[in-house]
Amino acid sequence: MALYRSGYRFCRCLALTLILVGVTEVKGQLMWVQLHNGSLGNVTTAAPVPPGRRDAVLGYDVTRNQLILFGGTPGPLNDTWIYNVANNEWREVNTSGAPNPPARYAAVGGVSGGYFYLAMGKGPHDVYYNDVWRLDLAGTERWEMLPVAPQTTPAQQDNSSQPYSPPGRAFTTGGIYVTGSRLYVSLGTNDDMRTKYTFAYDVVSNLWFKEDEGCNLYDPRCPHPRYLHSGVMTGSEEFVVFSGCLSGEGSAGPCPSHDAWRYDGQAKTWTQLDNCPTPRLYGTMAMLPEAEGKRYVALYGGQTNTATIVQTADLAADEVAILDLESGSWTLRQAAPENNMTAVPELRVSAAMATGPDGIFLFGGASYHGVHANDLWLLRGNATYADQSPSSPCAPMTTTFVTVHGILMVIGFGFLLPIGALLMRHFSCIYTHVTFQILGICCAIAGFVLGVVSVRSAHFSFAHAIIGIIAVILGVLQPINALCRPKEPRPEERKGVARTVWQFVHRFGGRVSILLGLINSSLGVFLAVAVLPIIIAWYTWLGLLVLLWFVGEIARCLGRMRQKGKGGRPMASTLHGSQSDGIINGWEKGDGAYVNPVTESVRL
Repeated sequence: MALYRSGYRFCRCLALTLILVGVTEVKGQLMWVQLHNGSLGNVTTAAPVPPGRRDAVLGYDVTRNQLILFGGTPGPLNDTWIYNVANNEWREVNTSGAPNPPARYAAVGGVSGGYFYLAMGKGPHDVYYNDVWRLDLAGTERWEMLPVAPQTTPAQQDNSSQPYSPPGRAFTTGGIYVTGSRLYVSLGTNDDMRTKYTFAYDVVSNLWFKEDEGCNLYDPRCPHPRYLHSGVMTGSEEFVVFSGCLSGEGSAGPCPSHDAWRYDGQAKTWTQLDNCPTPRLYGTMAMLPEAEGKRYVALYGGQTNTATIVQTADLAADEVAILDLESGSWTLRQAAPENNMTAVPELRVSAAMATGPDGIFLFGGASYHGVHANDLWLLRGNATYADQSPSSPCAPMTTTFVTVHGILMVIGFGFLLPIGALLMRHFSCIYTHVTFQILGICCAIAGFVLGVVSVRSAHFSFAHAIIGIIAVILGVLQPINALCRPKEPRPEERKGVARTVWQFVHRFGGRVSILLGLINSSLGVFLAVAVLPIIIAWYTWLGLLVLLWFVGEIARCLGRMRQKGKGGRPMASTLHGSQSDGIINGWEKGDGAYVNPVTESVRL
């Protein structure tokens, strides 16, 4: 009997040890649980499953404990699927014989009041929709197209109190909150432009209203026009936006950008948030279930490397960025697998996510190899679990072509060219002037090329680009102009008309080029969504340049007045003069050249 008991205890201990080592579930932190592997049927049924896709719309119906999936690409698709969470089973909704939303992807939607809503999106042949649909979840499971106000005049569009039907768009932010009655649409693209406007569709009155006018490209108070960004509704009149592409179709900036924003629909204000996660395109966001009064947003996946990226941080497969809506700050967390016998989802872009009672559902998306997935996962946990998950440092700064473009332009137009011009004007440093100007123009040309490459389309359709190309052309003409200068008259000779015209063109062209370059650099720090310390540093340096110019001009005027008080220095047209103090007939020697301080003529 004693031997039997000892053997029994040994077996129990061995079994417990195997469980702890092999399949121990991780407690108290975010974890990934695979609900469905996407294969046809599962271990108990042979039910159909939706084909793999990306850019679909996913919503969770808390009353019936089910997920609703619509559309996506490749295709695009217009199928509707429902996933029963309790039974772990997909089924396709039969919509034959009834109106059905046209095939589309990159739309917005959500579940509220017993309906699954759908709006906007891109369809076949580059069609952009601005319609609104809803699926009855409580009874018929039929789609219904909701009425919208007709297109209105531009004057009415500018009046937020007037009903308005916005143009179609895709890759937008918005949707409808589970307790909301307004479906929001903000930012996005329709290939003709990157839009900055925010609209809301009232599902009770069936009317669109313009909520926010947005900002111009150089206004730091709200997000610049963009698409391919991440976003999620965080309240009935509140949503969050992160990163995205700010380039192309009348807009410019980083692609991807690093900024994050929150929109308050009641106050109609934007608030910029912390920027900790790696900038990305095609990321996905969803709310974590609330806990202990904490409201957190989770950001998952996306594409960090693009054609205009110089350096960036790669995403880890288990990385989930968490945004605290109260403080506006981010943390990077690791979500563990359900146990050490399973894995986490393969990194992907454009997955669909929806908030459930136990965590966040994730469906589909495309892998980095272009494979379209149809597996279903649950990021189990709430806000408290997120706080208890392992953390990692914020991502290092991402360097894009826009970053390098800005650095080169600041070195060229912000330092070398203006300093070279000041040294020539006030100290007659001709060789230093030539060296600085050539180096400055080289920086400007290199920066210009990178600036053009960084803009996806419509390269010269906004002020920064137009001013930039004028400044660079004028700058490039300066050394060419210098090589073609007429011969400088000797001190005893009068200056000819050709020399006079050349001097005017050279000085005027150089000064206009530098002025436009400084103006454009001042606009560029906002266009590039530069952080506040960089903006402060640039405008401090710009103020110092202006101060140096004023001090130089005052000293120059005082010097002329002092010379006049002593009897006056011979003018350039004077044929005779003193040779004392390095001055010969009005020509002052400096840095290996003779310079007339009155006319600024140079003679080597």
